[in-house]
Amino acid sequence: MGAEWISPERAYELLQKDWTFLDVRTVAEFTAGHVSGARNICFGQWDGPQLIRNPRFLEIVAANFPMDCNLIVSCHTGKERSIQAAERLNDAGFRNVLKMRGGFEEWCLRGLPIASESSSRR
Repeated sequence: MGAEWISPERAYELLQKDWTFLDVRTVAEFTAGHVSGARNICFGQWDGPQLIRNPRFLEIVAANFPMDCNLIVSCHTGKERSIQAAERLNDAGFRNVLKMRGGFEEWCLRGLPIASESSSRR
């Protein structure tokens, strides 16, 4: 069974509970702005029209999250990267994966809280 699509508003509600926002954009995209509290693990980056996947994506996710964690996956537009990332996570055995429709772009258009690297350093 594939990951369900949810709206940015629903994602925001779930983040108030025990869900984690997994931003699969590049570090540079994430640093420029991201959902408050999001975790960043790059799924891949674009080289012209081709998506070059991060070969360690699943390894890094598995090292940071248990298989039964609640993950909301998103990229910039909620298309290619987040769809592929969610499929790979499901195929690897992650059980609670949702995809956010419209990605970070839509999150911003809806006026939901964002952070930048300077405001969220750990």
